[in-house]
Amino acid sequence: MNTLINKKNLILLVLAVIFISPVLAAEKEKEDSSNELNYELLDPFYSYHAETVTLEFYDSNDNLVYKTTVSKDSPCNAELAKYLNVSDFLVESGDTSYFRLNN
Repeated sequence: MNTLINKKNLILLVLAVIFISPVLAAEKEKEDSSNELNYELLDPFYSYHAETVTLEFYDSNDNLVYKTTVSKDSPCNAELAKYLNVSDFLVESGDTSYFRLNN
C-alpha cells in the first residue's frame, strides 16, 4: 500500500514538472526581454540623426530651388520655415531629406 502511494506521488510530481516547466520558461523569457532597453518607449522622440541634416527643396519640374544644412544648434531660419510650410516631404536618404514644393 505504501509503495502505491509513493508511485502516485511520483506520477503526480512528474506530471506537475511537465506542465509547469513551459510556464517557468515563458516567465524567464519575459524577464530577459524586459531587461533590454527600448529607447522608443523611454523617449518617443528618440531616433538616430546625424549631427547635421541637409534639406533639399525641388519644384514640380525637379529643379533644385533651395538647399540648406541644419543642426540641432542652428538658429531659426525664416526662409527655411517658408519652404517647409509650402512643401511636402518626399524621402530621407542618409542625412539628406528631400521635399517637393506645392503649386
